[in-house]
Parts: sequence; structure tokens; C-alpha cells
Amino acid sequence: MKNLIKIILLCIVFNFTIEALFSQKPFSVQLTHENSIIEKVNALLFSKDGNLFMSSETMSTINYQRNIMLSKLDFKGSLIWSKTYGNSIFEMTTDILHGLDGGVVLVGESYPDDQTSEIGFLISVNKNGELLWKKNYDGGKDRAEFLAGVNVSDGVVVVGKAETVAVAINNLFPMSREIRYSYILKSDYKGNTLWSKIISFKDDGLFLSKAVDIVEDRNGDFILLCQVQTQANKSISDFAVLKIDDKGNLISAKRILANGNEEPNSLFLDEEENIYLFGKSKDEKTSGVIIKLKQDYTPEWAKKISRYNYDWAKGGLVLQNKNILVYGTSSSKGDNAIDIFYLELDKNGVLLDAEQISNGEFNQVMGVKSISTGYFN
Repeated sequence: MKNLIKIILLCIVFNFTIEALFSQKPFSVQLTHENSIIEKVNALLFSKDGNLFMSSETMSTINYQRNIMLSKLDFKGSLIWSKTYGNSIFEMTTDILHGLDGGVVLVGESYPDDQTSEIGFLISVNKNGELLWKKNYDGGKDRAEFLAGVNVSDGVVVVGKAETVAVAINNLFPMSREIRYSYILKSDYKGNTLWSKIISFKDDGLFLSKAVDIVEDRNGDFILLCQVQTQANKSISDFAVLKIDDKGNLISAKRILANGNEEPNSLFLDEEENIYLFGKSKDEKTSGVIIKLKQDYTPEWAKKISRYNYDWAKGGLVLQNKNILVYGTSSSKGDNAIDIFYLELDKNGVLLDAEQISNGEFNQVMGVKSISTGYFN
């Protein structure tokens, strides 16, 4: 498999060492920050000038607040600069998008000091890490968060969830119930909201509890991967794929597999616009799930990764030979160690190769990015 990938950057957590694997010149970088513990990397973005933006989660050893550290590294892994943002109880980046003039837009969620519930945010910084603006969004509900985004010509489109807390009073004590929605928002590169929509797809007691990922197709429409649940039993969960037009209007929605035990994580489109879905299935044990959809959103095939007690397919990408690289995490036998796995599948879902990264510690794959020679895709 290794000769099929020119360079893949794999970000793992192990004493906070970032490792680039399968590159011609592998590198690692270990970051530190004064009075803080750097816990994990949450998002990666390659710029077209050959640098890497990497967003990490820090925890203060003084007040235990969690903030964002954005680092910029060159092609060899040397640190160019590193800066922190945030003055809330908790802030976490879930995605990084391109901004104007070589800058970036950070996507994520925050618990501000003056609020008890999370809100979504967008943070824009220039290529030197200087803060340009920050905007918070609640979706018009009690709480919200952003989980992923995509660049478009005039801004960014981000997705996540919004929640309303309904309180009912009985004779003994108040009871609350969360009502969840999938949330999509389009912003220009100055943080101005162009449109936002709460998507409430209900059918036989089903609802879309969150949108976890988004891609844009060649027609300019958006494909969303959502989690669909039931009001009666929120432990019942499935994949749902939505198609949204460039104004945020719902074109179609389809529940995938409908087994009642799948939790989605990410999706991607290949060059032929086939849709691949990744996540996990929870029955006797947790297994990784990979699904390839036809053009009508019905499954062409679905595969499970089941080795030990816990497996999770985090995502994938297309290799140069048109096969699929799948990456994720897996628990080891009889201990608390977490390993990283990566698989090579052909277009029919046949397993061609499998590798594992294991050192008996807690490792976590946070992202895999492919790079062609001289230019980051």
C-alpha cells in the first residue's frame, strides 16, 4: 500500500507527537505551550504554498480552561509559528477551512464564560496567525455546535447541530428534554451570515439529530452526512444522507441501512461522485462501518471492520490507483490500549491490505491528508 501514496500525513496522539507517515522524509514534531497541557490535534489543513495548519486542544494547568492552539508548519515539519485563541471555559476546533489571502477559518464549538451551553463559532486568522474576527452562532436555539465545513467561492458552509431544551413541570419536579436538529450555515469570508437553516426531517418518529460532515458536488449542491434518531429511544441511530441546494433548501433525504445501531463520522466523494460513508456500528461490540452508495443513495455495498471489542472507521480517501484508503482506531485485546489501523479496499469493497500502528499506548488518528508532488490537495 505504501507505494500508492506519495505523501500522507497521519496525526496521532502519543505524548503529543505528530507523525508524518509514508512520506519520502517522515518527520515528527512535539509542541509545548506555557502553563498548558496540549491534549490532542483536532483538525488539519494543507495550504497551497506547501505549509500545514494544525489546530490543537490545550488545557490550562492554572484554571483548567480549554482553548485552541493553531500551529503552522513547513513541508519538513519545522514550526513556523504557534498561537492560542479563546477566553472561554472550553473551545475546540472541529475543522479548518481556507480563508482569504492564505489565512484560515477555524470551525468549532465553545462554552463561553457567560453561558452554560455550547455555541458554534467561526474564527478567521490571517496567514501569520493574527486574529481577524470571531463570530458565535446558536442557530436560533438554546445551544449549537459546528462539526465540519467546506469552502465555496464566496465563503464557507458549515454544519453541525442545534438544540432546544423543553422543560415540563409535573407535581414533583421539572423535567427537561432536548430536541435536536441538523444545522447548516453559510458565511462570507468576513463572518457575515448569508443564510442558515435548521433541518427537521421527521418521519415515523425519526429526527435528524446532527450533521457530521459536508461535501460539495460538481453541481454546486451539498451532500450532508447526518445522524438520524428516534424520539422514543435515542439509542437508536442510523446514517442519513441529505442533498441541499446552494440556498440551503432540502432537495432529498434518505436513511441508510436502517439497522438502528450505526453512528456516522465522515464522508467523501470520489471523482465519479460515488459517496463513501464512514462510522461505527454498536451491537454486541462496536465495529467500524464503511458504505458505498449508488447515485440514488442506496447502498452498493456495506462492510464492517470487527477485530476486537471496539473498532471505528474515521474516514478515507482515494489512492492513486483508484482504490480506497480507510483509516480508524481499534482497541487491543484485553487492555485499554488504542491502536490505529488503515486498510486498502478496491471499489467493490474487497480488502486488499491492512496495517496497524500499535505501541501499547493510547493512539488516535485525527486526520489523513494526501499530497501530490509540489502541491497540497
